[in-house]
Amino acid sequence: MKHLFIIAVLLSALLQAQDIDMIVKRALQKNDSLHAIQMLLRKMDVEYKKAKNWENPTLKFAVNDLRLDAPFLRDLEPMQTQQIAITQKIPTFGKKNFDAKLIKQKKQVIFKDLEVARNRLAFEIFKNALLYQKAVQKQKIVDSYIDLVKQSIDLYSKMLVVDSSYHLALMQSKIFLSDLKTTREELVFSQKEALHKLSYLASQKITHIDPIRDIAIHKKTFPQIEKLQEKKRYQQLLSKRYLLDEKSDINLNVGYFQRANFDDYISIGISISLPLYGTEKLRSQEAKIEAMSIESKKRDVQNYVQEEEKSLFERLRTIQTQIALLQHRSLKEVDHSLDLVRSRISSGDMLYKYLDTLKSKFAIELKLINFKIQKLLTKAKINYLNGAYK
Repeated sequence: MKHLFIIAVLLSALLQAQDIDMIVKRALQKNDSLHAIQMLLRKMDVEYKKAKNWENPTLKFAVNDLRLDAPFLRDLEPMQTQQIAITQKIPTFGKKNFDAKLIKQKKQVIFKDLEVARNRLAFEIFKNALLYQKAVQKQKIVDSYIDLVKQSIDLYSKMLVVDSSYHLALMQSKIFLSDLKTTREELVFSQKEALHKLSYLASQKITHIDPIRDIAIHKKTFPQIEKLQEKKRYQQLLSKRYLLDEKSDINLNVGYFQRANFDDYISIGISISLPLYGTEKLRSQEAKIEAMSIESKKRDVQNYVQEEEKSLFERLRTIQTQIALLQHRSLKEVDHSLDLVRSRISSGDMLYKYLDTLKSKFAIELKLINFKIQKLLTKAKINYLNGAYK
């Protein structure tokens, strides 16, 4: 029974500790915000069918020429009729097909909304996963230094018995240990906070993430640009559709009139609206202006993406240089300094210098983690601007 429990715990941990690609894949399938947009796409399919339908006809029943002196006598004169009539609006010049085309284009805009949301969701997952990874890696460094400083404090306490010069080094070590413990608490909180955000974004419980080693850069198109292009096309189509309203639809009316002592007869009539005031042209102009406004927004976003991408690649090159400097120069130099200080420790003053050098190495190691995570986050941002996650 004990073995089964251990296996169940391990399986649960394996299911919850996933690589980033699996988390993103499942999030794109389960996220409720994405589902809401997908429902709108389904709604557009219904509206597409509805757009092709004619308006419902109007059925009319009427009684004409009710005599107040004899309301129930219906054979006094030819004007007394009982009528049933039906009126049907008949669309002309392909308006219904054009309406269906508009709905189809509107669906394209919503589809681009979905791609924008997918791209943003995936990027947010990558960002919070990297924040979690940074906190985990920093905590490992902090834990190793906590152990090291604790050992130093034990050593200094013993040496203090024979040499009071170790007192300052001992006090500084205790202060450093306190700072390390405070930093550790902050890092533990940062991990929990990132995991809560990831659980929300991924629509599943996330308790651990496998380390992200690298992020490949993929070149596509920023979906926000594509969305603006589709919105522009919609407004251009809408402008043309308004102009079609200058060509009036036909309202066909057919009625049957029944009379008591006179012949029955049928009435047929048509009516049309008269576009006398130029409202349709004004609406068309509004849509054209809206299309031009969207085009300006699109160019602005394109310029932003181009410049921001150049800036991110410059940052990436700078970070890579900084990482190389820290790894191949700063860490080696501080390690060499530590070796020199260790070899010359004979008093509390040298221990104090050793502690300062140890703090320098600690700061360099944390900075190195920052740069490595920033490198991955920069690549994730480039992918976001390239629409790689849509």
